[in-house]
Amino acid sequence: VSVCGPILRVIARQRRVALPFVVDLVGATALETRFWATYLLTELAYPEAAGALVARLVDPEARVRHVARLAARALADGHPNAMVDALTRAVDDEHAGQSVRAALLEVLGTLREPTAVPVLIETLQVGEPSLAPTARVALVSATRQDFGVDARAWSAWWESNKARHRMEWLIDALGHEQAAM
Repeated sequence: VSVCGPILRVIARQRRVALPFVVDLVGATALETRFWATYLLTELAYPEAAGALVARLVDPEARVRHVARLAARALADGHPNAMVDALTRAVDDEHAGQSVRAALLEVLGTLREPTAVPVLIETLQVGEPSLAPTARVALVSATRQDFGVDARAWSAWWESNKARHRMEWLIDALGHEQAAM
């Protein structure tokens, strides 16, 4: 984003000093303001931005959702727990609509963060049945394993693999019986 213009470059170079002002603009009603503020979070990827970013992941405008996913990935690269925690709180919010919760579960899967696996398994165990297929897809994306919506099988797999690095999971997937894995 810092190469998109001199003002954006100055803001991005301010780093953490600019963050509170940018976070305030992430929720702006004006589409252009909301878009560029969200896009700035790809370079201002600090844990304090996670909460504001979650709302943009389900923004009505597709291009805002796109840059929000880029920012979520950037934030998860440096601060995975902050992003996973913010998404978990939003998914657990019973006042959020079913489609919002499903979209956020999908984002959890695209982040491919091991810290999201327990949250996704819990969604299978105690979540609404309509969210189970989305949680399963997210688990498959993160782990490269597939136990369907069987929470017990996922829990057993997690217990024996949580101490391993995700790279080892990916290596295991190379020999998976299903070629798609």
